Order: sequence, then structure tokens, then C-alpha cells
Amino acid sequence: MADAERAREDRSRRRWTSRRPPWTALALLGVLALAYLLHLREWLFLCDDAFISFRYARNLGEQGALVYNLEPLERVEGYTNLLWVLILAAGVVVGLSPEQLAPALTGLAGVVSLVLVACIGAQLRRRETGGSEEQPLFEVVDLLAPALLVTLPEFVVWGSSGLETGFAVALGLAAVWAWLDGRIVGAAAFAALAGLTRPDALVWIGAFGLGWLVVELAGWILDRPEPFAERLRGLPWARVGVGALVFVALLGAQLWFRRSYYGEWLPNTWAVKHHGALLRDHFGRGYVAFWTARTGVKAAVLLVPLVLLQPKLELRAVARALGTLVLVAVPVVAMVGYVWSVGGDFMAHGRFLLPATVLSALVPGLLLARVWSFALERSAGPGLAAGAWAVAAALLVGLSASRIPGRIAEDRDHAHLHIAYDADGRPLPDTPGFEGVQAMDRFAAVRLAAGAELAERVPADTWISVGAAGALPYASRLPAFDAYGLVDPGVLEVAEPATGKRARPGHQLHAPLSYMRSREPELMCHIGWEAPRPPTLRDARRRARGPFAWACVETGPIADRRAEGGTLESRYYCCLRERGGDPALEALDPAKRGRP
Repeated sequence: MADAERAREDRSRRRWTSRRPPWTALALLGVLALAYLLHLREWLFLCDDAFISFRYARNLGEQGALVYNLEPLERVEGYTNLLWVLILAAGVVVGLSPEQLAPALTGLAGVVSLVLVACIGAQLRRRETGGSEEQPLFEVVDLLAPALLVTLPEFVVWGSSGLETGFAVALGLAAVWAWLDGRIVGAAAFAALAGLTRPDALVWIGAFGLGWLVVELAGWILDRPEPFAERLRGLPWARVGVGALVFVALLGAQLWFRRSYYGEWLPNTWAVKHHGALLRDHFGRGYVAFWTARTGVKAAVLLVPLVLLQPKLELRAVARALGTLVLVAVPVVAMVGYVWSVGGDFMAHGRFLLPATVLSALVPGLLLARVWSFALERSAGPGLAAGAWAVAAALLVGLSASRIPGRIAEDRDHAHLHIAYDADGRPLPDTPGFEGVQAMDRFAAVRLAAGAELAERVPADTWISVGAAGALPYASRLPAFDAYGLVDPGVLEVAEPATGKRARPGHQLHAPLSYMRSREPELMCHIGWEAPRPPTLRDARRRARGPFAWACVETGPIADRRAEGGTLESRYYCCLRERGGDPALEALDPAKRGRP
């Protein structure tokens, strides 16, 4: 028994030693990881939406309640990223705040994704050649896709922000790699974890599985090496069954928890956001068009004829090459179709299409690998093959990298990014605008500073209404409800979804003032004021008719690495309040402090 155990250990050791990538590939991957982190520095930001999950995580980590409001305790599922919230809550328990832990995890997820893309590229490349599992996890030829991703803001941006998007993509890529590597149970577990992080991850992961079945069936029809019934009997049904149980158990546990804890089968976020389908013809199409233009997907498609680069131009070889592209194309098309169907997103740089960005980068990587193999077959040695690949890869990466300064400048110059601009830099009429990184970062930074001031200046039980449910409530720790209905299901009953060109996905519902006042907030921040100067009573009358006054805090200078001098000027953040009432709120009235 001991000898058998030692033999198994020796085989496992030899296998993993043989699978270790060459030192040249590891060194180049290290350079790409460093380049990714350097590029990421230009896009560092925290998104206001991330603080919604941060608040749930903090309440769970500190108080053991997975809720947005502790007092009054309201059980509303205003998030769709359970695993992300649980991880951040675990960080709170050990003393790491969500705003510290989340960016570190997303940055790490970006590096892990680069590694997984290289591993997936190697697996797909070897599907055509019948390579054995004893070959390295990846080689230099498999690093073109990661190199392209390092140059794309549509990939790099989401290594920051505090949102779960990049983490979910890394889990999804792990599922794909595990499946291609024959690790069925691991693939099922990673797929379920990706779905627990972002439910829409199951769209592209499921599409990959469907594409794999189609390609495998087509390959069997083309080759017919054995009877179909015999092939079915040879499949690892036991592992498939265990994997299915793992997948269903993990997602089923979430469903049971949701029903028992929140009393609903679907999260409140679905009820709020599913109206995006009404915007698909304007925002949805514009979102996909913006992503297509910025990522160079059309240019990648032009490389498809490279599948004809075969040492021997045979139908089976071309079919296998096209089958490999199908494995990539099916999840990309599925994700693009899904994102269009829900109306896209209000954020620039293709957050919802991050899986499609990552998988699309595999296309030029796989096709230029054909240049390598073709040159290797036709040349006297590997030097010419490597040179041909290197020249083609350098041209593609260089062209993509040359666009980085312009992309950064565009984000700095425009609060909302558009598909195209006129000669004067103005957006073309009737094109949807998507909020840029700088605008989102400053929006959250101002509200974090204002929330911290409110926490110092008003009683801890002050009931407030907000529009954006993220940074301000998180920093202030005040009980809150939002006008968009994310953490207030009552908005669904009184608000009609906006459908015009000014409507934004995820923000189509807006409760009328009568409903917001019926909940008797002490501060109405959802129709507040944020500017370098304080508001006047006339400003209050313009926003809401009735006996209202202001309660204002000053943020002081706000750190901003993109601003001149590294700081933003102090801002007034003001909320409407009923006249009279709490003396602490009266003291925040700018009119009573000698203001207009």
C-alpha cells in the first residue's frame, strides 16, 4: 500500500513538474502583470454602487445581520453578489474595511484572470493538435491574449472600483479552465461560485458549456472514431453527477437562504433593474456599440481567415480550428445579446461586457498561434517561427497600447463618454452617454466626505432619504431609504419606469415626492444640493414646495489624485428638512449661519 501511494505521488509530482510553464513564459507573464498594475494606477477609483454591498457586509461583520438598515431593521435584499458580500464581511471580522479589501481583491482577480486566460488559450490551442496533459500549462505563444487585455481599459478599469465584476469573471474563467482540463467537479464549483458573485456569470458560462457540447458532437460526426453509444458509455458520468450536485447545492442553498431570510424568491434588485429591457433600443444598442468600437472586436474578426494557415489544408483541420473559435464566440455572443436585452449599463468601459472582453482577446491569440505553428512547420527551425509570431503580436499589442493615452484623456475630459464626438469635442446628438471613471470617483468621494461630516453632526438615528444608496449612507451610518427602490420595495408600487432617452439603466424608477415624504425622513437628501457654494431658500422652493429649509455640511478639501494639486475644493452637501424640529439639524441651516 505504501509503495502504491508513493507511486501515485511520484506520478502527480512528475505531471505537475512537466506542466510548469517555461521560465521565459513565466518571466513574460510577470512583466504583463506589472504592466497591468501600472496601467491600473491610472484608473483607480471607488464606485458609489460598491458601497451598497459594503454597507451590507459591514452590518453582517459587525452586527451579524445581512441587512441595509439595522434600526429600523428592514430585511431587503438590495444586492445580487452574495459571495462578494460574505467575503467582505469576513474581512470586517478580522479588521479589514470593505473599502480596503475590495480593491485589493479586484486587483488580484485581474492578475489571476491574466493567468487563467493564458491557461485557457493553451488548452484551446492544444484541442486542435491533440496535445497531452503532460504539456506546460501555458507557453509564450499563449500570452498574446493577456498582453492585449493589459492594454484595454475595458479590462483594466474593473480591477479597481470595489465592484465584484472582475472577481466574478476570474471565477468564471477558473470554471472554463477546469472543464477544459477535465476537472468536472471543480468546474461545477467555480461556476456556482461565479453565479453567487454575479448571477449573469451563468449566462456566459452556460453558453460556453452549450458551445462545447455542439463542438464535441460535430467532432464526433466528423471523425466517427467509435459508435456514439460506446462514446456515451465512456463519459465520466460519476464525476458529472457529483459536479451537478455541487452546482445545484451551492445555488440552491442561496435560494433557500433568500426565501427564509428575506421572504422572497428573487432579490429586490431584480424588481428594480429588469425595466432596463425598455431601453434596449437606445441605451442597449449604444452600450454594445461603444464597447465594440473601443475594444477592437471588429478588427479581431478580420483575423479569422488565419484558420486556413494549415501545414496541410484539410477539412478536418479547418473544422477543428473553427470549432475552437466557436467555443470562444458562443459565450461572447450570448453575453452581448444578454447585455443588449437588459438595456446595458450607465457606466462606461463595458462593465457588464467584461466576460466578452476577456474571451474576445483569445481570438487574436489563438489565430496568431496558427502563425507560429505554420511557420514552425515550414521553416528550418523554431527561430523563424518565433520571430514571425513576435512581429505580428508586437504589432497588435503596440497598436492597442497606442490608444491608452487617448482613452485616459477622453475619460478626464468628459464626465459622460459617448460613442463619437464632433470636431469640437462635443458628443454627437442623440447618442447615449456613459459615466466615466473620473466622474464616478469624484461622485463617491464627495459623498464619502459628506457622509463622514453628517456622522459627526447629526444624531445617529436621523432617518434620511437618498438617491444614490452607496457612499453617503455608508459613511454616515444613518438609517436610509432610496428613491430608486433598491432598498425600499415600496417604490415599486408607486413609481413608473422611465423610458425616454434621459432614462438610465438601473435608475428608471423614481418615487414621487409624496411617497418620499410619507416615509417621514428627517433629511431629504435625494433632492439635495452639492456645490462649492451653499444653497438659498429659493433653491429649496425650486426643489420641493412646502415648508422646507436646508441642513448643510461642508466637506473640506477632498483628496483626488486626478485634480490639480491633488485635491478637490470643499463642497457643500445639503439635504432638505422640515422647518423647525431637531435643534441639531437647525444648526446646519446655512441661513442661520449668516449664509444667504
